[in-house]
Amino acid sequence: MKQKEKKLIAERLNVLVANTAVLLMQTLNYHWNLKGPEFNDYHKLFNQQYDDLFVYLDDLAERVRVVDGIALGSMDAMIKHATIKEDKGKVPTPQQMIQKLFEQYEYQIAEYRDVIKFLEKDTDDFGSINLLEDMLMKHEKTMWMLRSLLGR
Repeated sequence: MKQKEKKLIAERLNVLVANTAVLLMQTLNYHWNLKGPEFNDYHKLFNQQYDDLFVYLDDLAERVRVVDGIALGSMDAMIKHATIKEDKGKVPTPQQMIQKLFEQYEYQIAEYRDVIKFLEKDTDDFGSINLLEDMLMKHEKTMWMLRSLLGR
């Protein structure tokens, strides 16, 4: 890969790093502040989701390094580069938490698809494509679970 190509790949991957960090923090927030009859089931679900998100965050940041980029490493940088919006309002109801997470996973999946298309069209970075395709399938499964909880 050429240096210019690596730089573009790292930039696109860092947006996914930032979005994953925001989604991770939101999921932790919901996990910590959950209450109501759904507590036990949702608490376990959010725990699994934030465990998965941390692994994705680490894998994405390491991939940025593989392509000779500098992985984002501060919350300030994450917020500045993220295209996904964090939930800063009052603590939502459990059903609202599921709805908001569903919307963010839906957005994140679209971002993954965009980056994969870019990589397929403009690079020969098969390692990043493979990583993102695997993560995309896992995000789709999470979104399916959230959608099911919403009764859709």
